[in-house]
Order: sequence, then structure tokens, then C-alpha cells
Amino acid sequence: MIRIGAESLWAATEKQGFWARLADRMAMVLLEQAADQAASSPRQIIRTSIGNGLGVMAAIAERPDTPIMGVKIVSLAQQTHQGGPSHPGAVILIDPASGEPQASLDADAVTAMRTAATTCAITRHVRPEAGRFTIIGTGTEARSHLLALSAAYPEARFTIWGRRPEAASEIAAKYTSEDIAVAVESDLTKALRDADVITSLTAAGSPFLDMRHVEEAAHVNAIGASIPGLAEWAPESFRTVDVLICDTVAECQRQSMEIPTDLLNSAYNASTILENRPWKGADRSYKRSVYKSVGSAVLDVAAGAFLIEQVHSSRGI
Repeated sequence: MIRIGAESLWAATEKQGFWARLADRMAMVLLEQAADQAASSPRQIIRTSIGNGLGVMAAIAERPDTPIMGVKIVSLAQQTHQGGPSHPGAVILIDPASGEPQASLDADAVTAMRTAATTCAITRHVRPEAGRFTIIGTGTEARSHLLALSAAYPEARFTIWGRRPEAASEIAAKYTSEDIAVAVESDLTKALRDADVITSLTAAGSPFLDMRHVEEAAHVNAIGASIPGLAEWAPESFRTVDVLICDTVAECQRQSMEIPTDLLNSAYNASTILENRPWKGADRSYKRSVYKSVGSAVLDVAAGAFLIEQVHSSRGI
């Protein structure tokens, strides 16, 4: 079994067109999942008496040309050191024919890339004309989302807000030097108000964001708070949203504690949105929209398979 660490995986993102190709792959997997050609097991979490534990998810995709099978295992610690991985663990790909493990990939890197690419696939479909982006958070996924979204929107302006201003400044300085238009905003309300697209990426234990503070025609990617017990957005503020999108509604109902149950009952699967033409400003009949992500193992496993292809091609294998 080959092992691919975070450094090699992040190096693959520097290839021309990487983020667009991965976003395309994630969109295809969501459509395959809706067509019963791919499936994930519900996330299973087991914890020790002090609260640490493991999260486990399995997945299969039965495409005739490239079937895939695998499992994602991450450790869940009550306290993690600042700057450390948010999803320490492994994505393990398994040969569907022999059942033999083929590869083990760093789960933190795969999760960050998969999540950003899926966010990008949804965002470019529902806000193809967006020009102002705000990212809430300063962790690994802030980095991956900035890279993915700036690749899809090369002329856009990006704003970073974080609880630690020094971390936000560090991100802005790094990516400004790579020709991404990114600046820090210390005023959270202003950061929310002055954006076409807001992407929240924190592990907040209680809500500190409110949908009523974003523009009426804005789109929100609510990516943090992907497991029960976490919440970024005030639950009742979701009632101001016109269109609510989930990876799958069933998984949001199992995993999200942010969104009131009655609203999830009328939410859309991401595949339903992706099956239709992109939303244009001139003909859209909605106002505020939200994409809520709680994660899906089939996206992780498919991203892992894609990343192996990219790493092997870089190495000439």
C-alpha cells in the first residue's frame, strides 16, 4: 500500500487547472450519488470517556470504467494544538476487485481539498457572476477555499475575517504575493455585508454569525459546524434564506444542528441544483441562498482517487 503525505498532495494543487478539474469531479460524484451509482455510509463517531474519539465513514462508487471503494478515518480530539490538522487521519482506498488496500492519503489535506472543490462547484453554479468574496476563518480550509475560489473567479476580490487577526494577515500577505486580490477586514458585520459570496469555515461551538447580516441576494457557503454539537450561524436566521442546498438533505438532517428541521424538509440536494443550468442574475427568481456542507465519504474517496492520479502524473508514474 502506498502512502501519500500532505506535502505531496498540496504540491499537486499547483498543476494548471487542478481546482477546476477537482470541482468537476466532485460535481459528477454528487450526480452519481443521486443516481444511486455512488453511496456513503453515515458518519459513525465513537468517543472515549474524556471525549476524544474516532470518526469513520465508508464509500463506494460503481462507475463501470473506474469503480472506487474506500474509507475515511479521522481522530476527534477535544483540544487540538493551534496550527495542527483539523482532520488528522487517513483516507484509505481499497481495490474493489481484490479487496486489498491500495493507498493511504493524509485525511486533513484530502478533506480540505475536497471541501473547497465541492464548495467551488456549487458556488460557480449558483453565483457565476460573483465578484466579492468573504472567507470567515483562518485554518487549512480557508487556504484551500481561497485557492479553489480564486481559480474559478480570477478577477474577484477576497476578504478574510478571523478571530485571530494575525492569522488573517498572514494568509492575506501570502496569497497577495501570489496575485490573489485578498485583504483583511476586522469588522465582521462589514465583512458579511460587503460580499456576494460568504464562506464560513470555523469550528465554532456556538453561533456567532447571522444570515440577516448578509446582503439579500448573497450566497452563503456554511461549511464549518459539520458535526453535531457545533454551530456557526444562528439557527433562526436561516428562515431568511430563500434556497437551502445540502450535499444530501438526508445527511444534513443527521449531522447539522444549525438548521431548523422544518427548513431542512424543504431543502434541495446539491445534485438537483447541478442538474439545472447555472443561475444568472437576469433570470434568477431567488434572493438569498445557502449551501450547507456536512461532508460525505464518497466525495473524500473520489477526491483521493483523483489526487492519486495527479501525484502519479507529477512523478511520471
